Amino acid sequence: MHVLLIQVDGKLPNLALMKLAHWHGSHGHTVTLIRRRRRDLFDPYYDKVYVSAIFSDSEKFFPQISSDW
Repeated sequence: MHVLLIQVDGKLPNLALMKLAHWHGSHGHTVTLIRRRRRDLFDPYYDKVYVSAIFSDSEKFFPQISSDW
C-alpha cells in the first residue's frame, strides 16, 4: 500500500502526520511525506492520501488538493 501525507502549512513537522507515518510504516506500507499542494507529472498512484493543516487560512487549498490527488 502506498500512503501520501501532505503537510499544507507550518514549518515544524506535523505531529499528526508523523503518527500516521509511524503507524503505516509499522504495517509495512510505503509512506511519502510532501509539503507541496500540486501533483507532479511523475508522482505515483497512492492508495491513501492524508492532508493536514494547522491554520484556518489554509482551508482554501483543500478543494485544489482533493481535485489533484
